[in-house]
Amino acid sequence: MSQQKTLSLKQIFRTSPEKAFRAWTEKAEIEKWYGPEGFATKVLEIDVRVGGKYRFSMHGPEGKVVIVFGVFQEIDNPKKLVFTWNWEDANEPETMVAVEFNPVSGGTEITLTHSGFVSEERKSEHNMGWSSSWNKLKQLY
Repeated sequence: MSQQKTLSLKQIFRTSPEKAFRAWTEKAEIEKWYGPEGFATKVLEIDVRVGGKYRFSMHGPEGKVVIVFGVFQEIDNPKKLVFTWNWEDANEPETMVAVEFNPVSGGTEITLTHSGFVSEERKSEHNMGWSSSWNKLKQLY
């Protein structure tokens, strides 16, 4: 049996935990930054409550569209957000994302932990995607 892999990212953003949390939970804010560079994200569904669902389409520069969806598992506004992560039309297991918002001098430290990857390759691909998305978020805050 293969061991699951976990991706962790941590970065400080020049904004309050409340605004950072909204960037992850409000449709208009999500659509400004979510998805890798060159991708435009549309929020198809978002119900920010425990048991609520989300579904986003990410439109790539070559016209490719991928859809990610999941269910919110934990919401502690403005401290923590936990949700499942699934790719539509992909034959791979569900993973889990936890995002923590910690106030620090000069802003908010956001820690993302994405766990449950079955291969180092999938972990690396998600690392590139999240890092690229965060570059877009960093431009906003």
